[in-house]
Amino acid sequence: MRASLGTLLAITATAALPQSLPPCSGAYAAAAWTNCTGTRTFPNGATYSGEFKDGKRDGRGTTVLPNGEKYEGDYRAGERSGRGTLVLPNGEQYTGEFRSGRYDGQGRLAFPDGASYVGDFRKGAISGRGTFTFADGTKYVGEIWNGKLNGQGVEYRADGSILRSGVWENGLFVRRE
Repeated sequence: MRASLGTLLAITATAALPQSLPPCSGAYAAAAWTNCTGTRTFPNGATYSGEFKDGKRDGRGTTVLPNGEKYEGDYRAGERSGRGTLVLPNGEQYTGEFRSGRYDGQGRLAFPDGASYVGDFRKGAISGRGTFTFADGTKYVGEIWNGKLNGQGVEYRADGSILRSGVWENGLFVRRE
């Protein structure tokens, strides 16, 4: 049974590997660049290297903007959608799920000062359940809505001991529970 299961897993994994697309031919033309890989430079100086479908970024690819912003990951119909990593010029880095070009789903956002957040994102904002670790090592585990501590949560000191546990509203601790 183990050999059969192992063989089945190997076949399934092989079948799931992405197939290599052919290079796009000629200069960029929306109608012609479909189901191919290529590099396009946009009028604003941004470049995209990756997969195209119907002239749009679609599949895996990398976009680099003139200001240094870089996204590497999945695209659907020209927008960041799926899994990817975005590095911003200020040093912030997000790795996780995107939908309609925004952070949406599970992800990790790291800040230049050493702080980070791991958890839920909705429509580009930190929203849902997650863990925010501050640069000084203190940590909040709980609910955050639109970037503010909101709902049930626990705040920990840098040594791991509990500082307080309870309910937050609009970033303020309001009561113990």
